[in-house]
Amino acid sequence: MLFYELVFPPIWMFFLTAAGKYVSLLKWGKLRNSLT
Repeated sequence: MLFYELVFPPIWMFFLTAAGKYVSLLKWGKLRNSLT
């Protein structure tokens, strides 16, 4: 596991940022649906 973390840090960072953006978009969509 440590080997993969050392070899592929950009992939993990991209995955984490993509997941964060996806969650934020879901929250924003729910917020807009509740307001309208």
